[in-house]
Amino acid sequence: MILLSLIICSGLQYTADKMENLREGAGRTTHLIGNVHLYEEKLDIRGAEAWFKPAEESFIVYDSLRIKAQDADITADSLWFETGNRISHLYRRVIVKRGNTEIRAPEITIYHRTRTAKIPYGAQIRDLKEEILVTGDAVSYSLEDDKGTIERNPRLREDRDSSNFQITSKRMHIDQGNKSASAAENVRIVTEDANVYCDTLILFYEQDFGHAFGNTAIESPEGRIEADSANFWLTGRNLEEIFLYPDVVTRHRTEGEDSVVIRSPYLTIDLSKKNAETLIFTGGTRGTYFWRESEARAEE
Repeated sequence: MILLSLIICSGLQYTADKMENLREGAGRTTHLIGNVHLYEEKLDIRGAEAWFKPAEESFIVYDSLRIKAQDADITADSLWFETGNRISHLYRRVIVKRGNTEIRAPEITIYHRTRTAKIPYGAQIRDLKEEILVTGDAVSYSLEDDKGTIERNPRLREDRDSSNFQITSKRMHIDQGNKSASAAENVRIVTEDANVYCDTLILFYEQDFGHAFGNTAIESPEGRIEADSANFWLTGRNLEEIFLYPDVVTRHRTEGEDSVVIRSPYLTIDLSKKNAETLIFTGGTRGTYFWRESEARAEE
């Protein structure tokens, strides 16, 4: 291995098994081959080959790529690094690990000065401890604060195939440090017991607790419940208890296919027993029994 003291950008040095200097017109390209190691105080890059063009203030690293950027470990197939702007463009099978957070994507751009990762598509963000997986496109993630925003096609679910639990929405924010996620617009929560819809959602997934706000509705084979907001508790990502408020309206069918509409300020639903949920109305209740479904539809 040869050690070169040449500094290719501010404070960044390198070692390699072999070096070639190539002339291309008026410029030069340095080609490093074998056990390439580029390093400085806050950045450590290793790979099989590298090309550096001083005139373009950039270098490329291929194969067996491993990067240590402060407390983040990164692997990928290739790297294009802008030395002046301190930006890493990572391509193919990119994995970023920091503590219990793991980010995977086909490509990721990391702005080292702000420690921000930009992911155009195909992002997978995992909380390895809580087994939560968030996917989506157009992602901006802070490696410093361990939180980020998914602007398109966000989906949160358990990181195991046997679970039905998932959350979808138009936009989503994930905060791994606070063990929470928030979703906005067209929010849908899918569980084994029912589907929950709302305008805005906050989920504290370590505590298995959440809030739903605005146009909240719960749909199940038994009927539909509507309210402005709801608090809910989960066990194993399955709904265990829901408290809806205010102006609750429930609509359900009887075994004889008749319909019942009940209105109440507050409703608590106990789902702890499988296929034996309990509804507790408080604050005053009034109901209407419809003998035929057509009448219920007209009333609504």
